[in-house]
Amino acid sequence: AVVDRDGVRKYIQKHIFDCLDQSVLVSDDLARAIMSEQISINGKYYDNIYTIMDKIMRDDKIMKDIASYRSSGAVHGDVAIDNILVSSKTGKMLLIDPAPDENIRNGPGFDFGKNMQSLYCGYEFLFRGTEKVELSSDGGISFSDKKSLKYTQLCEYVRVHIAPKYLTKAEQRAMLFHAGALHIRRLKHQVYQDPRLTLAMYATGVKTLNEFYDQYSH
Repeated sequence: AVVDRDGVRKYIQKHIFDCLDQSVLVSDDLARAIMSEQISINGKYYDNIYTIMDKIMRDDKIMKDIASYRSSGAVHGDVAIDNILVSSKTGKMLLIDPAPDENIRNGPGFDFGKNMQSLYCGYEFLFRGTEKVELSSDGGISFSDKKSLKYTQLCEYVRVHIAPKYLTKAEQRAMLFHAGALHIRRLKHQVYQDPRLTLAMYATGVKTLNEFYDQYSH
């Protein structure tokens, strides 16, 4: 694996900061939500997006982990649960709807991060939410943050048994970074396609980036 620090900074700029800049132009609630240093998410306080990203980018070990990168020609680009089909007769799996472009970082670490967006963050449950999520009077965000038992079990299996077979230790630690970043990246589409869930998508990204950071001792 190479350590591509320049590449990961471009990745962060494009998929986190640039996406936020585009999204706040459309969503006034999101523009207000990003302003504080900390934010309440479902009653618990987390470092808000610019605070947690500043901590991540100032930590050399963390940035080295994110920057540790192996390129691969066998990249799917969207290994979300909805894109994994399994035959009920043979058990054979099929990956559909590949999207291996515009990621800057095409490699196995990104594919596993995308899978964590589903299994760790419960993206499919979030994406199918029906209630509008609004900013509270104190600037906090509350939403239905849930996963099924099967998701939790699959997430544990992937992290403990599957990821170590294909990823370096650094790439394994970075999976949650990619999962969180993907929710922030999604915002530039969410504000148009279903603005009701913009704040829930944002809050999930912020929460996951905090949990990625918490893997390290500080």
